[in-house]
Amino acid sequence: MVRSGFDGPWTNTPLTFNNEYFKNLMDLEWQPRNWDGPLQYEDVATKKLMMLPTDLALKTDPSFSVYSKQYADDECSFFSDFQKAFSKLLALGTPPCCSNFTRPHADPSDEFREYCMHGSLEKVMQLSSVANVHAAEASSGRTALHKAAYWGHTHVVAYLVDTLGLNVNAVDFNGDTPLHDAARFAHSAVVEKLIVSQSSLTIANKSNQTPLQVAVEFSSTSTANKHDVVIKMLKDAENRI
Repeated sequence: MVRSGFDGPWTNTPLTFNNEYFKNLMDLEWQPRNWDGPLQYEDVATKKLMMLPTDLALKTDPSFSVYSKQYADDECSFFSDFQKAFSKLLALGTPPCCSNFTRPHADPSDEFREYCMHGSLEKVMQLSSVANVHAAEASSGRTALHKAAYWGHTHVVAYLVDTLGLNVNAVDFNGDTPLHDAARFAHSAVVEKLIVSQSSLTIANKSNQTPLQVAVEFSSTSTANKHDVVIKMLKDAENRI
């Protein structure tokens, strides 16, 4: 969310597909956040979760709130309706002009980064000969390594670093390195690979946070102590310096 101008998670389990979003939306009390960004809401109890005005419309609009309450109360109902909608989307497909992979004259460097994000090593290897593998996304400054690290694709990260020699310390427009991204989402195998590949432990992003500090911040939303493992890895690496 931080790259959109908004900031914060909707749920305490952002990488788990469940109905917590609807539970939070309907059951928690929300208030406008006092900050210098665009209008968004925070939960009154902890101030750690966020909602957008469009989210709250699902609670306040009578026609939408019926379904929001239904999904909050019955996770199976949400799963069932989502399955039907998503299956229809996959079956109908999209026009070529809307597809990232079939649009006319697609930039191979854009496609290369896209496949890195999706973890498709075969496509990444195919495109590496025609794409500028080191190029960053114009809108965000994010490289292919950022995208692979963000989603925890260890096999793609290894190929990008070991075979293609991408810069492990490249920074995006928010000052984040790939190690920041991997630490944020507790991708321990990626963190380990980046540490071994000499990623900087001391680069601070625009929020003045090192990868370790990012991991500590996000540990409050972690499940199964995933961030604890990453925090220990980063601390051990710092102690070896």
